[in-house]
Amino acid sequence: MVKNFGALFFLLFFAGCSFGRVDKPAVVSDVNLSKYSGLWFEISRYPVWFQSDCIGATAEYQKLDSKRLSLINTCLQKEGTTRSIAGTARVVDSQEPAKLKVRFDTFWGRFFEGDYWIVLLSEDYRYVAVSGPGKRMLWILARSPALDELTYKKILDELKRMGFDIERLKRSHSYIS
Repeated sequence: MVKNFGALFFLLFFAGCSFGRVDKPAVVSDVNLSKYSGLWFEISRYPVWFQSDCIGATAEYQKLDSKRLSLINTCLQKEGTTRSIAGTARVVDSQEPAKLKVRFDTFWGRFFEGDYWIVLLSEDYRYVAVSGPGKRMLWILARSPALDELTYKKILDELKRMGFDIERLKRSHSYIS
């Protein structure tokens, strides 16, 4: 069952807006949507109010066509319940396939899209880091619910080199082995 995440309007508004000077991260040069499809587990994230009660999350993508994915984001809450939201992600410019726009299946989702920029992606599609144009949000996702510390440190080192504040990252519930 897909439930609205509450104040989705604000999420999409602030995720898509840029105020003043924006520190735009580089994105990966290529993304194969077929390989990207499937289940991803949240390993860590910048704290965001709309996930404040989530101890873990997953994102499941399915390729719809050459430029679009369907998605279902699911949050595992502290008390053991889950909540989900569905939507679509689309490649805006085929010259930059790692810059997507996300639209959720809600009333406000009809009017607003959020940025979903793939800033780091392993060659084997085992892990990914996703942000947006202002580096205000950051998620590290993986194909399995845990990453070994060596791989996680490698990801953090690369994100730090890219100018992300890795001290802000919050690990998801038991998702690092």
